Amino acid sequence: MPVSFSVAEHLATSVNLRPDILVGLTGEDVLAAISEYDRENQLLQFSLTGVDGNGRDFDAKIKRLIPDTTYSNGLINTVVAAYNRHHALILRPDDVWLSILCQFNFFVNANAELLRSSFVGHEGKRELVIINVGNRYTLDFGSMARQMSDLIDKTVSDPTLRAWAIPKFTTTTTTDTTVASVMLMATLKKYFEMRFVGTRCGIPRVRLEGEKADWVDILGRLEKLKEYGVETIAWYHLLRPVIARFVNAFDAPESEENITFWRKIVHHHHGSGYSYYSGWINAFTVFTPKGKWQGPALRADVVSEEAPESMSAESFWAMYAKKTDADLVYDGTPYHRLDTKKVTPGYATVDLTLDDNNVLFDCAMVAGVVGTRVSSSGDTTLSEDGKDDTVRPVTGWWMFAKKKQE
Repeated sequence: MPVSFSVAEHLATSVNLRPDILVGLTGEDVLAAISEYDRENQLLQFSLTGVDGNGRDFDAKIKRLIPDTTYSNGLINTVVAAYNRHHALILRPDDVWLSILCQFNFFVNANAELLRSSFVGHEGKRELVIINVGNRYTLDFGSMARQMSDLIDKTVSDPTLRAWAIPKFTTTTTTDTTVASVMLMATLKKYFEMRFVGTRCGIPRVRLEGEKADWVDILGRLEKLKEYGVETIAWYHLLRPVIARFVNAFDAPESEENITFWRKIVHHHHGSGYSYYSGWINAFTVFTPKGKWQGPALRADVVSEEAPESMSAESFWAMYAKKTDADLVYDGTPYHRLDTKKVTPGYATVDLTLDDNNVLFDCAMVAGVVGTRVSSSGDTTLSEDGKDDTVRPVTGWWMFAKKKQE
C-alpha cells in the first residue's frame, strides 16, 4: 500500500493556478508548451495520465495541468515546485522510472556505435514495420508503439531489454506502458528505421467450419511430418503454432490473443524493387514446385547429438536456422518473408493411363485448392448490404485425356 510521511513542519500551500490552467489546456497546447512542436503540424493522437478517451478529442480542455515550460521535465519541475512553494508531493514508481529511461535514451544515442554490440548484431539500420488496419485518423498509435516494443524485443540481441524497460508496477497505466515503449523506440533509433503502416486490408470476420475435433485431428496429423528429415521437421514447427491457434479459437474466439493472431495472417510489403508477404500464411508455401525449401534458411552443416524430431521448437531453430530473428515469432518459431513471385501453386498433377476397353489414352488428373468462391452473408452489420461480402477457398479436381502427339 502507499506510504505517506511528513518532511517539513509547515503547512502545505495551495497552488496559484492561472486562469488558463483553470479553464484547461488542450493536448496540443501542452505539447506546444513543452516542445518545439509547430502548430502547423497535424496532431493525430495523444494520451495524458488521468485523461480518458481515445486521444482524438483535440478540443477537450484538460484542467489543472501545468506544462513545464522551464525545463520540459515534469519530474524535476514538479519536485522543485513542491519544495520551493510548499506543496504536498505525490510520486508514482512510473514517474521516476520513465524519467530514468529518458536519461538512458540520451546516453545510448550519444554512444550508439560504442554500444551497438550490446543491443543489435547488425550494421547500419534495420527496418521494423508495424502494420494495422486503418488510416491516420483511426489507427491506435499507442497500441502500435507497444507492438513495436514487442517487435524490438524479438530483434535485439539482449533478451532482457524490453522487460527491463517497460514498467509493470501496481500503478502502471496503459499510457505509461506506451510512454516506455516510445522511449525504447527512441533509445534504439540509431539502429532501426521504424515504420507504422495503416492499411485498409484486414479480415472483418472469420468463421472456422467443422468441429474443434477436426482441427485437433489436423494437429495430430502434423506429427508425421517429423519422419522425413530436417526440412519437414522445420515445416512441422511452422505449422503447429498456426493449427494450435485454430484449435484455441473454438474456446476463446473473442480473446485478444486470437484476434491479434488473425491480424497477423498476412501483410504485403512493397516498394521500389521489392514485394513480399510476411505473416503466418507463409507456413503454407514452403516448398517450390520442384521441392526446394523456401522457408526460413536452414543450416546444412549441423552435427547434433539430439535427433531433430525430438527437439523443442526453440532448440530446433537455435540449432538449424541460419538466423532466428524474424518479424513474427510464435511458440519459438520464426516466420519467414516470402517474395510475392514465389507463392507456389495450390494444385498437384499426376499422369496416368486410361484403358478404355482396350483403347489407351494418356491422361492426367489435376486437383487442389484452386480458387475463391464468393457468397453473401446477408448480414448488414458485416457489410453495407450483406451482399457478395464473404469468400472461401474452393477445392476441385479434373481428369483429362492429353492430345495425341503428332
